[in-house]
Amino acid sequence: MSSRSSGEPPAKRPRIEVVGAEKGLPPPLHLLDSNPDRPLYFLSRARGINPRQNNNGRCATLSEILSPLMGNLKSSAQFNYMVDMEWLLEQYPVEFRKRPLLVVHGERTREARLRLQSAARASGNNDVEVMAARLDIPYGTHHTKMMFLLYEEGMRVVIHTANLIDRDWLAKTQAIWISPLFTKFPASQGASPPKRSEFASDMLAYLDAYGTQGTKSLDPWKKAIAEHDTTAANVKLVASVPGRHAGPQLTKWGHTRLGRLLRAECKAPTAWPVLGQFSSIGALGATPAAWLSGEWLSSLAASNRGIEPASSSPLKLVFPNVETVRNSTEGYFAGSSLPYSAANAAKQPWLKKYLHTWKAHTQGRTRASPHIKTYARVSPNGNRAAWFLVTSANLSKAAWGSFEKQRQQLFIRSYEMGVLFLPKSFGVDSFTLAESPPADTSTSATASSGAASSGSTAAASSSPPAAASASASSAAAGKSVVVLHLPYDLPLTPYSAADQPWTWDSKHMQVDTHGRTWEPGK
Repeated sequence: MSSRSSGEPPAKRPRIEVVGAEKGLPPPLHLLDSNPDRPLYFLSRARGINPRQNNNGRCATLSEILSPLMGNLKSSAQFNYMVDMEWLLEQYPVEFRKRPLLVVHGERTREARLRLQSAARASGNNDVEVMAARLDIPYGTHHTKMMFLLYEEGMRVVIHTANLIDRDWLAKTQAIWISPLFTKFPASQGASPPKRSEFASDMLAYLDAYGTQGTKSLDPWKKAIAEHDTTAANVKLVASVPGRHAGPQLTKWGHTRLGRLLRAECKAPTAWPVLGQFSSIGALGATPAAWLSGEWLSSLAASNRGIEPASSSPLKLVFPNVETVRNSTEGYFAGSSLPYSAANAAKQPWLKKYLHTWKAHTQGRTRASPHIKTYARVSPNGNRAAWFLVTSANLSKAAWGSFEKQRQQLFIRSYEMGVLFLPKSFGVDSFTLAESPPADTSTSATASSGAASSGSTAAASSSPPAAASASASSAAAGKSVVVLHLPYDLPLTPYSAADQPWTWDSKHMQVDTHGRTWEPGK
C-alpha cells in the first residue's frame, strides 16, 4: 500500500453505494430552520452502525445537504482538500447538476489538476470551474472544508471535516455545521449599505487571503456574502491562512485567533481540562513545552478570568490507537486517513501521556473511524462545556501556526476553517453536555476489541451521568439549557501501557475486521 501525506486512500478502492441509514425516512434537515431544538452541529451518517443512531435528527449526508428541500439552488462553491469530482456531482440532485459550481482545491501537481478539470468536463456541466488555491509555502495544504450554497431564497454556509470522497462521507465520523438560511438584504435604494456582521467580515477576510489569483473566481461569492444578512450565525470563525502574520494580523488566524476570542468571551476555571480530538498528528517538538503545552495550550486554555500559565490547565488528547483502527468497520484501511508517521512518533514519545483512545458508544461510532476534528473545554465532572470548536485543523504547527521572532510573528503553512461555539452566543453561561455511558473499567485494548463485535444499543440506553440530572434541574428551575453532544464518550479512556497510537507507515500483522494485515509499501 502506498502512503501519501494527505491520507489519500489507494486509487483502486471499492466504491460504497449505500449509506447505512434506513431508506424511506424523511431527511432530517428539511425542518432545520424552524426547529427550536436544532443541534449545534451534525454528524455524518456512517454505514455499519445502529440505524437508530444514524436517524436521530443529528445526522446528515452530503446529498441531504444539497437536497431541493434545503432551497432552490442557483450556484454553489466547494472548498476542500481531496475531491472526487465524479462522486461529488452525483451527490447533487439531477435538477441541480447543471448549475454553476466552483471547486477550490489544493492539488499541487499538474497531473492532479488536469484530472479534476477533465472530470469536470466529462460531467457534461460546462459551468464547473476548478480553482487551485495558492500554496507558496512548502508542506502547506488547502485543508479547508466548506460549502457556499446560493439559493433563490437566500444563502447557506456549511463548514465540515470531510473530504469530497465517498468513504469520508459514508464510512467515517465527520462533523458538519450548517448555517441558518441567510436572506438577502432588501435593496438599499440610495441608503447606506447595511452593516456587515462579524461573521461576514471574518469570512470576507478569509476569502481575501486567496489573493489576486482567486479574484475572478471568488469575487461573485464575496458579493453574495456581503448581500446577505448573516447576523443569525451564532458562531465565530476560526481560520488559518498561509503566511507569516505579525502586527494586527498576529491574532487574526490560527491558535492566536482562538486565544483572542476565548480571552474576550470565555469563563473557564483553570481546573477545567482542554480536550483535543483529531485525525492527524504532526511534528510537535522534542518536549511538550516546545509547542503543545507552551504556545498552543496557552491559546486554548485562555479565558477572561485573567492570564494563567498554560501548564495549570489539564490537557487530554483523543486519537485512535492501533486496536481501534484494527477493529473499525473499515479495518486497517481506516488508517490511510489517520496520518501519523512512525518517525514523528519516535521523536515525541512524551505525547503518549496525553493520549486517550477513541470511544463513541453514545453516538454509536466507536467503530466509525474519526476523521472529525473537535476541541473543547469541559468541567472536571463532565457536566458542562465552556466552548466547543469544529474545525478542519489537526494537531500540527502547519494548521495552527507557530511563533517566530520572540512571539511577535505567527507562521502558518495551511488553509483551515472552523466554527467556535460559545455559550454566550446562545444565551447561557455554559453548554450542558449530553449523557455518556458509564466509565469502562476494562483496558482500552479490550474495550476496542469488544466494540468490534458488540452493538452499541446497550451503551446508548445506559443510565445517564450527573449531566442529565443537571440539565433536568436547570430546566425545572426555568433556566435556559443548550445541550452539546460531544462526538466521543466521557470520561475519556487513557491509553494503557500496551496501547500505541496508530502510525500509518508501520506494519500491523494481526488481522483486522476484514481479515487483512497492514503492510505499507506492498
